[in-house]
Amino acid sequence: MSSAPETADEQRVEKHVRTLAGSPRGRRHHPQALQQAMDYLATELDGYGWTTRHVPFVMRWAIGVTEKGGTAPLWRRVRLYRRLEGTNLLAHLPQHSPEAPAVLLIAHVDSVENSPGADDNASGVAAVLECARLLAALPDAPVVRLALVDMEELGKMGSRALAGDRRFRRGLRHVICLESVGTFTSEPGSQQVGVLKWVFPQAAAEIASQGGRGDFVLAICKRSSRRAAETIRESADGLRVLVGQEPRPGGLAGRLVTQVARPLRNLDRSDHAPFWDKGVPSLMLTCTASFRNHRYHLPGDVAGEVDFGKVAELSTAVVRALRRGF
Repeated sequence: MSSAPETADEQRVEKHVRTLAGSPRGRRHHPQALQQAMDYLATELDGYGWTTRHVPFVMRWAIGVTEKGGTAPLWRRVRLYRRLEGTNLLAHLPQHSPEAPAVLLIAHVDSVENSPGADDNASGVAAVLECARLLAALPDAPVVRLALVDMEELGKMGSRALAGDRRFRRGLRHVICLESVGTFTSEPGSQQVGVLKWVFPQAAAEIASQGGRGDFVLAICKRSSRRAAETIRESADGLRVLVGQEPRPGGLAGRLVTQVARPLRNLDRSDHAPFWDKGVPSLMLTCTASFRNHRYHLPGDVAGEVDFGKVAELSTAVVRALRRGF
């Protein structure tokens, strides 16, 4: 393992994923496991030198989805929640003001009810932890904040609460969401493309040229976050990162397009989307979840299926990109 200060540690990634994915964890279905996960994360971040705080939130009359898991179509999973109470874990380095303009790294901690959620999303949380450790060790760390959020599986409730907080949102230059970043395979034809071939034709062509192998990370961005996505791609050493710029307009027009072209909702399937809706430059790094991982939202999403080395490589690339700036 390289001794470079910006090189992530595969063994630490494995430790984090195995600790978090010992069982399902969710505010409504496995609250004790979720609290244990949040406590573990706070302890790790405190140990690296970050200042952490648990921030509760309440969502009222919120449209979301059930966290039962499985493969039911979206229309069968939609729910209206009268009241939801959750808690996000936020962190910043003590030398930086928590209100200074910053890049936010965000990942969700919860899983669906029937899955330990190793890829979805212990892998993303582990990547954030490794980024945090590396950033804390830098003498000139860029200004970064962290958000490890609650209730994503209910409909992005934790990130919706953060994005809806004008004071919190005002201090964000970019948002980088790490979502299901642990499944990789070199098997030809392992990567499904589906509607993505129409949305990201250049990325789809590159996937096809490599035999349809699911061995890459996809950076889904808007025009406002394209430079950040390209910087991460250029900072990845040995890890293939493809960039897909989504074509929808912003604001109400974009939401109307999504209602007409329903498959485009696949681009909104994590915690970057609420910030997109508020105009904050944001992107999602993902292994494309169910487009590749046949264990997605199922009991088989276990730690032993995660490629810890690739998660470490992605963490390294993100930190290098943050140091380069975008």
